[in-house]
Amino acid sequence: MKARKFFAFVAGAAMLFAGWGCTPNEEGEGATSEPLVYELSQNAMALLSSEEKTATVELTSNGSWSVVVPEEHSDIVVTPLSGKGNATVTVTVPAYEGDRIVTLLFNFLKKTTYPGIGVQNEEENLTFTISQNAAGVATTQIANLVAGESVTISGLIGAKGSKASILTDATGSVVLYGVTNHEVGTRLMVTGKPFHYQGYETNALQFDPKASDGPAQIEVLSTGNTVAYNPQVLTGEAVDKLVGNNVVCSEVQFEGTVVIGTYANVSIEGASKQASLYYVNVADYKVYDGVKVVVKGYVTGTYNYLNVLPYSVETTETIISCADITSVSAAGVTAATATFRTLNVTGAVSVSCDGEVVAEASVDGNTLTYTVNANSGEEGRDGWIKLSADGVEKTVKVSQLGSKPETYPYAESFATSQGKFTIENVSLAEGISYVWSYDASNKYMKGSAYNNAAYAAESWLVSPKINMTGATTPVLTFTHLVNKLDAGTPAECFTVNVKESTATEWTVLEIPQHGKNDGWNWVESGDIDLSAYVGKTIQIGFKYTSTAEAAGTWEVKNVKVAEKGSTDVPVVPGDYDFISDAPFVDSTQNYTADGTANGSKMSGFKIGTGSLSGYFASQPVAVEGDVTLEFYAVAWKGKSATLYVRKQGSTDLLGQFTLKANDGATSSSPYTMTVTDEDYYSVEVSGVTANTVFEFATDASFSKVNNSSSGRAIVVGAHIVGGTPSTPTTPEPEQPEQGEATDYNFTSDAALTLTSNNTTRGYTCSTKVNGAAEPNGNGFKLGTGSYAGTFTSGELNKEGDATLEFYACAWNGKSAKLYIRLEGATENLAVIDLSGNSGAANSEPYAITFVESEYHTVPLTGLTATSKLQFSTDPEYGTASNNSSGRALIVGAHIK
Repeated sequence: MKARKFFAFVAGAAMLFAGWGCTPNEEGEGATSEPLVYELSQNAMALLSSEEKTATVELTSNGSWSVVVPEEHSDIVVTPLSGKGNATVTVTVPAYEGDRIVTLLFNFLKKTTYPGIGVQNEEENLTFTISQNAAGVATTQIANLVAGESVTISGLIGAKGSKASILTDATGSVVLYGVTNHEVGTRLMVTGKPFHYQGYETNALQFDPKASDGPAQIEVLSTGNTVAYNPQVLTGEAVDKLVGNNVVCSEVQFEGTVVIGTYANVSIEGASKQASLYYVNVADYKVYDGVKVVVKGYVTGTYNYLNVLPYSVETTETIISCADITSVSAAGVTAATATFRTLNVTGAVSVSCDGEVVAEASVDGNTLTYTVNANSGEEGRDGWIKLSADGVEKTVKVSQLGSKPETYPYAESFATSQGKFTIENVSLAEGISYVWSYDASNKYMKGSAYNNAAYAAESWLVSPKINMTGATTPVLTFTHLVNKLDAGTPAECFTVNVKESTATEWTVLEIPQHGKNDGWNWVESGDIDLSAYVGKTIQIGFKYTSTAEAAGTWEVKNVKVAEKGSTDVPVVPGDYDFISDAPFVDSTQNYTADGTANGSKMSGFKIGTGSLSGYFASQPVAVEGDVTLEFYAVAWKGKSATLYVRKQGSTDLLGQFTLKANDGATSSSPYTMTVTDEDYYSVEVSGVTANTVFEFATDASFSKVNNSSSGRAIVVGAHIVGGTPSTPTTPEPEQPEQGEATDYNFTSDAALTLTSNNTTRGYTCSTKVNGAAEPNGNGFKLGTGSYAGTFTSGELNKEGDATLEFYACAWNGKSAKLYIRLEGATENLAVIDLSGNSGAANSEPYAITFVESEYHTVPLTGLTATSKLQFSTDPEYGTASNNSSGRALIVGAHIK
């Protein structure tokens, strides 16, 4: 660590020398411009309380120095205690009964005499921290951490986000989840059990102070230390190689364009996978939306994205960023505020406005304050505010609602925007600027007053006026969820209210089904009676309240005011119907694609990447007879693609279409596109059954292949016209003959109670085997690239003799030995040599095709109800550190 200070008097003295023609002499006789130099080779030592330890510290200085030992810790001996210039200092710490942290103070002093000025002092200090642990737990290097093992580590905070920090030492880095109260450069000692987030090895090891299994204990050793950064510079190709591999918590640097949605993602030239700024507050990075940046940080996961907690995000662009102001009520608003952000702006930000809709606007720091006049017209209108600085101008659109009520029945799904709902903040504690916000990626309104801590708030999400003329038995319904509510009940904190549009008082409505506060689980509200308001004009208000002790999350979508039992939902018409009435599911190398097309809501999917083709399959179409399959399809911006369509199971194509590039098909979802009649396709299909599945692909093989020329396709508005509705049938599975691999039923019929266990290197996994999905938990992986793994089943609940059947393979391109025994036995039931399978690679779900040679049976004799099976790639049934033991995947294990 090194720090230097340059004092103003040095520059001033230099000017005097120039004016007087003087030359600096030796220190004490003349003047010198050389600043104070001071450095310690290390600034901390950790030791067990039961041992004595001596450490040497190499001290670098061009001045005098001294060491101060706290009087209450006089048993610590420092030799020498003072000196001048470079030196070796010895610190001896005796054994100590208990825990303690001792800070030694190294003071550095340099005196310089200037002609005509006198003596000037430069004085600085550094700390040296000694930590002793009564439990006798040795400090472990971060690179040697093993999931599930209790350890003590120490290191520096290298990066800090809104949800986590990175602790780093000379050997590696680890995530401290939920630790955000220490600045970069703080040295911590952490004791606890590290674990992989959600059990995936492609997620970083992390400590959590709130973990139920071994919560991490954290002590501050020192602050203000210098972190030595040395990131690895990544190309787009290198990013793709990292995603899906266990390379987490390495320090990286890359360049790309920020794409803000639910997350702050970064599109990287030459990479098919995106990076994502992780464990951060997305709002802090909105100013970078669409901007090319250089990111430096630590990799925290590589499952589908290159997740990175950054310590630096930089750009040379000059930017003023501010979101458009939408859904201002017809009554107008006075002294409302919005936050804008700037990058590389040096001058003052000036503001102007249209003067008719927006009456006035001003800025104070990064806060924009504005007043919108009342709108007496029935229709909505738009105004503007302009922010300017350093030759850069940002126009903020201000959209105001009209006074015309909505007609009954009324619906707002929040599928494309906040709609005509308005937000009214009654009170916001200092520390938050909003409660309700629109989630454009997940398509709902979200209420939350949590920003690294709970804040007290009251905020309303209010519907437009709704004219209830024509209603007879009206009800209000909506879909919602509640989570993260630490105190109070959902019914107390989150209420739905109604009032006549001219009234000022609200009436609370009873919600039949409230959120359970048990996870991110959506529930239907049930029918809420509005019959008292037939013929009147009303408004609905969703009231969010929180305290400094509890600030939960309330998410709302699919709000509907209609006749009881009605299934009709008003649809906002567009040029085309982009809402699929045939449900589509993932196949491979494809992605859901949402957004707008020609201004209408769009539901669709993207096939392929810049280097890989892909395909998509629908669910069974649930109609019979002759139908027309219709859709719009485009290729990636500036590219071309061929789209192939067929019935699943058929070798004959229904169509082969050459797609044209579309400027809106770029970056990441949600896409905003304009399509024309040339992008419209239809296919006449005869003999459709309820179980028919349609497949779309960018390669004639209908598979994922390495083919950069296959292109990327986006398909939207896919739907079926005609046919008779019917229910798909699920045939009863036939009991296969032994060895019939391709027909095998991969659903286990024995509850083997398989639970991911980082300690034993055994992990449950989901798979797609020979085209059939194996439920998560009925397949499992043993071992990693460097450790063997072991799995133990639950009690088999079988007595006597039986047969164990399963399919098993080794990792792609590798081999492994699989050992099987009854728990407690000393002899193996079987030892099986496994060969590599191309589907056993990267991360789950694994898409595996098994052959007959990978089918295995093992006789079981003398079982009792409490018998358990053990599977391992280690002959000792442990987790030996042995990169030659291999990894094994076992699927469809069952007993008959």
